[in-house]
Amino acid sequence: MRCAGYTLSRGHRSATGSLQAASTLWRKDLERVVGRSAIPAHAFSESDRLYARPADAGKDPQVRASRGCWHAWQDSEQHTAHDGRVRPNHPLLLDALAEVQSTTSLRRLLCDPLGFVWEYALHWREPNLDPQPFTLDHRAFGELVHALIGGVLRNGAPRNVDEIDIALAHEAERLIQSWPVTRAVPPELLWRHTVATAHERALRGLIEALGEPRGTSWTELSFGEATDDPHPWITLSPVPIGETALSFRGRIDRLDEDAARGAAIITDYKVGAAPERKKTVVFDRGAELQRVFYALAVRSLLPAVRSVESQLTYLKHDPARTLSLTHEELERAIAQAISYTRAGGQLQRSGQIAPGSTPAFFEPLSIGLPADLDSYRRIKRRPFAQVNSPLDGLWSSP
Repeated sequence: MRCAGYTLSRGHRSATGSLQAASTLWRKDLERVVGRSAIPAHAFSESDRLYARPADAGKDPQVRASRGCWHAWQDSEQHTAHDGRVRPNHPLLLDALAEVQSTTSLRRLLCDPLGFVWEYALHWREPNLDPQPFTLDHRAFGELVHALIGGVLRNGAPRNVDEIDIALAHEAERLIQSWPVTRAVPPELLWRHTVATAHERALRGLIEALGEPRGTSWTELSFGEATDDPHPWITLSPVPIGETALSFRGRIDRLDEDAARGAAIITDYKVGAAPERKKTVVFDRGAELQRVFYALAVRSLLPAVRSVESQLTYLKHDPARTLSLTHEELERAIAQAISYTRAGGQLQRSGQIAPGSTPAFFEPLSIGLPADLDSYRRIKRRPFAQVNSPLDGLWSSP
């Protein structure tokens, strides 16, 4: 609005993008709307010049690539290179598959094929920008609970609750002093509260295993890689995954081996709550692949063991809640895991790569996908479903 040589201006939208109404004191009869698309008499910068001259902008390689990406994202029928497709047998992908996998990389391979490319072929990593967090993230808190349990079991399984309490108290005090030396932890008061919470959950997990004849207990037990620590394995070579040409290594939270009975119990501790469902938890849409691969490793590395039981122990409940896979159910799960791994490897080799299923929690790698991710997945639902069909059974599994 211009009046007696003075010019006033106002925005039509707020900082959040909503339309703003003018003040009642605003002279609407003198108002003139000025658009942002006017061609300036003189360009302020290179981007200003390209904005003012669409013909020149259309010749710029970066602008052309971004327009091509935008149009590809809006194409509901085609699976394009902007969605993750690459040429078959790409050398970077073949190199990534030839590496010895971890249970983490296998979960990425089977649940998020495009994320596997970004993380293990292109080596994208999320930077840690928080030198002193106020809370530990879910993964770090789980590692803290595992460290407490592992420290208690290092000298053998306790025989009663009193022994567990004493050993946990010593281990908690040791971790309070040692963790801040090598890791980012919250300020001292919050850090002690975090360790106290982890202490409670570790106590539940250790009490859950009392009173059962389990033989020799191993904790934080590595397999598939060289180690100087004691172990029960017949070999330290990586474990092959059936006939898939892939092999893997890992570390088991707890293994109880009873040589006299030819039995082994694998325990994977979970710091969260157990899923509320009546069906047996097998893969839980890919979230619990780890314990099935652990069972495959134990079956391969301990041939004398005739009976393997794979457990998930959820520590958020009081008392802890344990879900088990045994016998035919576990054998069937291992066979399915091998089949899904074969399908995941074939997808990478074929180059038909697309984003995986919608994650339950925030996924840092989603920054490489469109900002309106729900709309993008909706538009691309049909081509993505066709590409990812070999893994549908896993993503919908109980």
